[in-house]
Amino acid sequence: MHGFFFHKLKRFTEDRLGAGRWAGVMAAAELAKDDINPSLTYPREDFNKLLAQVATGLNQPVPEAMEAFGQFLAPSLIEIGGLLGLIQPYWKTLDLIENLKQVIHAALHSINPQVNPPDIRCVRVRANQVALAYQSPRRMCALLKGVVQGVARHYGDEVSIQETACMLRHRPLCRINVTLLDAEPTQQMLGASREIKEILRHGGDIKLFNLYKGVPISYPAMLLKSKDDTILVKACKTQLIATQAEGSTYISSPVIDVGLRGRVTQIDWKKQTIVLDTLTRSDGAIGERVSLRVEPEGEIPVALTLAGKKISGLLQDLSMTGMSLSVDGDQEIPEDELYTNIEITFSLSLVNWDPFIGEMEQRQVDLAPSGDLLAISRKGTRQTLRISFADLSSQDLASLEQYIMQIQLNVLRDLRERIQ
Repeated sequence: MHGFFFHKLKRFTEDRLGAGRWAGVMAAAELAKDDINPSLTYPREDFNKLLAQVATGLNQPVPEAMEAFGQFLAPSLIEIGGLLGLIQPYWKTLDLIENLKQVIHAALHSINPQVNPPDIRCVRVRANQVALAYQSPRRMCALLKGVVQGVARHYGDEVSIQETACMLRHRPLCRINVTLLDAEPTQQMLGASREIKEILRHGGDIKLFNLYKGVPISYPAMLLKSKDDTILVKACKTQLIATQAEGSTYISSPVIDVGLRGRVTQIDWKKQTIVLDTLTRSDGAIGERVSLRVEPEGEIPVALTLAGKKISGLLQDLSMTGMSLSVDGDQEIPEDELYTNIEITFSLSLVNWDPFIGEMEQRQVDLAPSGDLLAISRKGTRQTLRISFADLSSQDLASLEQYIMQIQLNVLRDLRERIQ
């Protein structure tokens, strides 16, 4: 086990039990004199012995002590991640948790490049929730839950943690849902009201953000006035079309440190204004999606192989890092299959300019990436699967990039035609 954890456990012991107590913990665990090097590795059994002695000193069960140690560990991981440039200044609690794997792995590799870190998968399943899967022979899920709590404390947030599967209960992995606990709706409205007043005080300059068929649409706009729980905004026609299609819009401004979300109640196309109500704060940065996710044009069948089972579905959206697809309910996929490897095959229609005939040529390309099943949700009789690509050939990467750009251009062309 990585010496970094031994080194931090010593600090944790002295912080909670008092200076000079580490030597007694080492002796009680029947281990040699303290000569721990953070860049080396040590037997996992030694760490377990030490933690058991610390838990005894704290008068806590070992899992509670391990979770408390995880909370203590979080600031160090955040500090190392910041120094390595892995943590963006606009991130909040769930943004960091969504990228926890990269932060933990980079922190450990920065100390010892040969270390074998735990397998942690993270996916943002909704705006206020991240799902984590953890698999390791160490079975230290309590430590991971503590780190999550420590991250939330760092950002001044409160989260709920629900463990739906655990290796300690004879499951193949630990599945942990982390949900950001929002303020009461009335407090959110008051918060949004304060932010609106601040924007108006500085002239009303804002930026709106929407997704139109998966493509980000974001243009400057002007907050004209507010009354009660509604605001009036002037925006360009392109933004109005995207806002109407989505039924809501996100608002950002350089004078506020959070994003806002408003529901569309009325659009005046002649005046190019929009009325928004139900204003609430939104978690995370506005318009900072790492990978563009587009919706396909027409039906695209997808064939999957999961644990030897053949599954067919229809593509819902696609990015350079993964896809979502819809599957018939009679092909029921249990939660146990989450985070298992999956083989994927599908075809995309690409359009290229043929200089010899002077026309656009359409061709079908086959892709066969592998990936991991990240999330399963149900709507009606169908299941929606979210898959993260794990292995893409250079040809698959090029085809994906061309298709996504092609869809983006078509969407923008569609918007221009609607404006005219």
